[in-house]
Parts: sequence; C-alpha cells; structure tokens
Amino acid sequence: MVGRVCEPCPNGVCVGGRVCRGVDEALLSAAVQTFSGCTIVNGDLTFNLLTYEEFINQNLNLTQVKEDLSSIEVILGRLTISGWGEEVFDYLPNLMYIGGFEEQTALSDDYLDSLNISDNNPTINPSIITISLTQIHFPKLVEISGLDILVANNPALCYIGELEYYKASPKQTVFYTDPVIPTAVGRRPYSECVAAGMSCHNQCNETYRCWGPADTDCVVCKVYLYRNGAERICVESCESTRLQSLNVFTYADNSTMICEVCHEECNDTCSGPEPSDCFGQCKNFAIPTAGNAITCVSQCPLGTYPNDTDFCLPCNSVCVPQTGCNGPSDRLEDGGCNRCYHVLRNESLGQVRCLLDDGCIDRTFLNLPFDPVEQFPFPTRFCDPCHEHCQSCSGREAHQCSQCVFASREDSQGRSICVGSCEDGEYVSAKRCLLCHEECDGCIGGSHQECIACQNLKNFLGDGDRFECRAFGTCPDNKYENLLNLTCDQCHLNCEECVGPESTNCTICNDAGYIIIPPVDEDVELRNCCDAGFMAVQENQTCIPEVSIAPIVSEDETPVGAVIGGVLGGLVLIIVILVIVLAFFWRRQYLSANFKVLFL
Repeated sequence: MVGRVCEPCPNGVCVGGRVCRGVDEALLSAAVQTFSGCTIVNGDLTFNLLTYEEFINQNLNLTQVKEDLSSIEVILGRLTISGWGEEVFDYLPNLMYIGGFEEQTALSDDYLDSLNISDNNPTINPSIITISLTQIHFPKLVEISGLDILVANNPALCYIGELEYYKASPKQTVFYTDPVIPTAVGRRPYSECVAAGMSCHNQCNETYRCWGPADTDCVVCKVYLYRNGAERICVESCESTRLQSLNVFTYADNSTMICEVCHEECNDTCSGPEPSDCFGQCKNFAIPTAGNAITCVSQCPLGTYPNDTDFCLPCNSVCVPQTGCNGPSDRLEDGGCNRCYHVLRNESLGQVRCLLDDGCIDRTFLNLPFDPVEQFPFPTRFCDPCHEHCQSCSGREAHQCSQCVFASREDSQGRSICVGSCEDGEYVSAKRCLLCHEECDGCIGGSHQECIACQNLKNFLGDGDRFECRAFGTCPDNKYENLLNLTCDQCHLNCEECVGPESTNCTICNDAGYIIIPPVDEDVELRNCCDAGFMAVQENQTCIPEVSIAPIVSEDETPVGAVIGGVLGGLVLIIVILVIVLAFFWRRQYLSANFKVLFL
C-alpha cells in the first residue's frame, strides 16, 4: 500500500502473514526464534560481525537458525550483511521485498541504505572471519525500494544478482564501491568468476548475473522464464524436460517470454490457458470437440458419461438430459440413464429400458398411474409390453389388442383376441380367422373351391389341378362318385348319368338308344347306352346300326336293278343280324361277370 492506496503487487507476487518487529542493532541468538514463522519484518535486520561471532561462540545450530528465518519474505526496513564469516549467505531464501522508506536523494553522514552488503572478507577481523563471502542467495528477490543500495568491499563475491534490475525507482542508486573508500571493490568481476568455476547456469542472461549456479538462481532468463509463485526457473523451451520432470505443463507466451502454466485440468502440454487448449491427455476427463481437439474438465457435464478412456461421451438420446447417465445404454440401470421420460418394462426378461418423450413405442401401452414406486423413486410413465400377438393395445391380454400382428378370432367368451395362427379349419381374411367351407379340410378362402383338401369328395374343374369339394351324393351331372379315390369322375360319353366309367354303367343315356341291363341292385336301373348311329334291339340285348329301307313300288315301276339291290340288301342284313346275335351273347356273359364285381 502506497499512501493508503492499494496497488498491484510487483510481478503479480503478493505476500501476507505474520508480522514481526525488526531489530535496531545486530541480530543476536536470543532474537532468532522470534522470527520463526514470520513473513514480514517491520523494521531493520542486520547480520554483522557481532551476529556471526555470537552464532559461532554459542555453537548455534545454523541449520535451525536458517529454518527459523526461512519464512521471511518482506523486510520493510534496511537489510545489512556486513562482516559475515561464511562463504554462502543463505539465511533468507524466500526474501522478495526490501525497503519501504521514502526515497533518499543526497548523501550525508547519517546516510543509510535499503540494502548494505559490505566488508565480507577476512581483512575486517581475521581472527573471526577466515573466508570471504562468495554468494548471496536471494533467488526470489523481486524489488528493492526506498533507499539506495550499497555493495562494497566484497572482493570474492561472485554470485550476486545485478541489483540495478531490482530498483523500485530510477532515483535509487546502486553503489558497487564504497562512496567513502572507492577502492573497496563491491564484487568480483564476472570474468574472474567464470575462470574460477563460478559461472551462472547456461539458461541465465549473464548480463544480469545470478544468485547461484542453478537455473533457479537467474535474475533474467536467456530464453523463457517459468514462475510458480515466487519460484523462478529458466528454460530453453516451455516443453523442456526440466519442467516435465516437475510434472509441470506450460505454453509459451512469446510476448513476455514467459512459460505460462496450462489449465489445471491439462495433463500434458497445451497451446494456451484454457481447458480447450490442452494437448494429449487430461488430468481427469476429456470432452471431444471438432477435429481431434479436446476440452479437459474435472468431471463430465450433465448429458455425458465417462467411458473407459475417460472421454465424456453423450448419453443415449432417451435419457433425461437434466439428470444425466452413467453409460451409453438405454437401460434404467448402471451403464444407462439416471432418469427416463418413459420406462419400458419387460418383467419376464428383467429389463427396464428408457424411451423418448414422444410416447410409448409400437406394441406397448401406457400403464397408469405415474406414482413413484420402490424401484423408481420418481414419477414415471411406464410403457408395458402388449400381448405378444398385439400390434397395439390398451393392456397386457390378448383380448385388449386394438390391432393384431397376424389375425384375430373369437374366443370361447365371444371376445375378439389376437392369435399367432388360425386354428385348423380356418383361414385369414382382413386379419380375421374365418371358418372354412364345411366340405374343406383346410382352406385358403371361404368357398368350396378354395379348399386345400376335402372332407368327402374332390371334383376336378377342367383339365388342370383346380378342384372343389363336394358332399356325397352331390357330384355334378355326367359324373359319378369314385369311392376308391373319393373323387367325382366323368361318366362314359354315352351316359348322361352313371354309376361307373363304362357305357354299361349308365343310368340315363344321351339321345341314343339303350339296352336295359338286368338289375344287380333293385334300386338302380342300369342301361347300356348305344353309340350314336346305333339302335337298341331289346329282344337280343344288342345295339345295331340304323338302316334305311327303300319304299315298295309296282312291278311296272321297279327297275330290275332295284330288285336285285333289294335282294342283296336283305342278304347283308341277315348276315349282320347273325353276327350281332353272336356278339351279344358273348358280351352279355362278359359284362354280367364284371358288373357283379363292381357292385359287391
């Protein structure tokens, strides 16, 4: 705070914590422990010959002293290091700010410095100081404000940062020689330090020297700077193995030459500060974006779930987005939705599936009420399966179908039920199971001509395989019942009606004459129908050709040729009659034997 006005901390590094009062004189052993855990020293802090001498004489544990002083980050007064007898001064490794007094513009007898590093060599008191100071270790120093800076009579001091870099005001002056004793060299020339093996790290900008040999001791980096709070590391690249060894992932801000830390969710390098700038892997979960890019997140957002490779993938579209899911399935269980718009239950399979918000799917019905139940502790719309033969329904039973998958029929209670197949003796028409014709033994339609097989007689239609089924005693005209084949077979062509296939099996003849056959069955009168052009002779039981007889004329009118022709015709007629009579007796015996066999 300057003039009670809050200003940004230099380089973005602020301090706070326990405030301790400084010491006006040398820091003695009794006061060391009062600084344990102290962050801000409100006053001066002096490490001089008296301090060092007491530390040595009282055999203090210097490691513990360093531990007690290590928390100091700010000295609001002056810091003096003078007449110190160790090679390395590293009692204030976390010191960031020195000073705070008003600026001093003129030298005087009571001239004071914000930082005074002087007379750290054996010439001051050889009996106490046996070695010269070679290193001041302030790797986290940010700013020196208020008064001037004096570095004098430290001939072996190599590791000390370029203090011009830390001045808070251009009015401050850095003296590398004592204004009173100009010959007292403030620090060793850097070229001599290099020759003595005390050079800065190769990632340091040597113009500004350094606080030690490590890459954390640079004042200014040669290429890139990485900062983690007050810690500073110089690297050749923001993807260097040095940072990766610290499990730190950064990206290069080339405008400031600073390696800025990737977003905390990145587990690899990145191109910027956002979680969408991560490359490679994420610390927790990754959301795939356009191309092969990802956005790293601490947890998958609603509407997504983490797969086996920790990618956040979209939930199934049937899940309620506001409640999310724990897997890709459409099931309401582990690996699926947390909530559903509609729940499809299949109790026989033990499955519970989710459906979209546009209602139940085919072959299910909305089962009211929607009240919560033990398995579903939230209002749920249940879509339960219809009967297996229903295409749509209002309930689970076969008689609750509104549309069938295959067909419907009436049950024993007169209700229309859906069935998977019709019963024997039924056929399907307009998704209804209807009875076949009574003469059918299975059918494809309702008429006696759409049978698959017949109960009684089969009557073929035409010359093909088409047939119709008939009851006994209903064969059509010109056909008879073939009891062996259970068919209606064609009568002999001379018959109009018959009981068999032969001309002797006729019961009614066509227009030709016939011979009545002696009865074998008293109820059936059989007739032997003559062929066309023949006439029946009942006395002889024969059919003879029909003959035209010329009219008789007077002797005067009859020519001789006519008389001769008549005589010859008579002779021919007598011969024919004799042949027919012989043939009749032979045929009668043959037919009589066959007829008896037929009606047995």
